[in-house]
Amino acid sequence: MATYYLNQGVDWVRVGRREQEQQWYAQVMDALRLAGVACQISARPDTVKRALEIIARPLQGYTPYEVGAGFVSDQEAAAFLSALTPARWLQLFCPEAADRLPKQILDRLDSNLGPLWTVHEVQTFRELFGGGIRLVIAKVY
Repeated sequence: MATYYLNQGVDWVRVGRREQEQQWYAQVMDALRLAGVACQISARPDTVKRALEIIARPLQGYTPYEVGAGFVSDQEAAAFLSALTPARWLQLFCPEAADRLPKQILDRLDSNLGPLWTVHEVQTFRELFGGGIRLVIAKVY
């Protein structure tokens, strides 16, 4: 799919949020607000680093100073995104808020809302954004 768009000269794609996604976000933010917990969401380098550390599969026989958090394949990333519940989302984007929010609230959000995306939606993202990509090496400081 990505190859098709690139061959057409399209080098960006906008993926809109469905109503279900908007409601998911709104309910997570409402729970934070009701609990009096602040959350500043931004795409900073530490967020990317945290994502890679959460998603990575540790490599046996190596120490973190040799290989960092481990290996990240598109399968690990897809599994993570398919299981992106409110608790995991907060752990990624707002760990300080996740630590301050009572466990029973996190558990209730996870059971009521479930993952943000279905396995099918994640597969569509993989095809759209990862078409033709087989290996990407990232070093995050």
